[in-house]
Amino acid sequence: GTSRISREQGAEALAALRQEREALAQAERNVEDWRLQGMHWRGELQQAIAERDRLQTTSNELRQENLRLSASSALAGAPSGNPTGGAMGAMASPEVTASPFAT
Repeated sequence: GTSRISREQGAEALAALRQEREALAQAERNVEDWRLQGMHWRGELQQAIAERDRLQTTSNELRQENLRLSASSALAGAPSGNPTGGAMGAMASPEVTASPFAT
């Protein structure tokens, strides 16, 4: 005999298909939400990298200036005791080296 699908089986199959469609639509919304969040965080990351690079450049410039001043004061015969700690003071400066992500 021919196998026939009962009306009840057809209704169950239709309900299952509808659920799958809803689940797929939700999954697509989730993907879009995560994609948008990814774009947001990529922008935040790029800003953080730019800020770090800017601070690193400033730090390097200050270190060079500090070394230059230390060298010129040494040449001028000034006392070598530097209350700010000289180049090491600039290197260890927490404003420059502290990570914004440090806990």
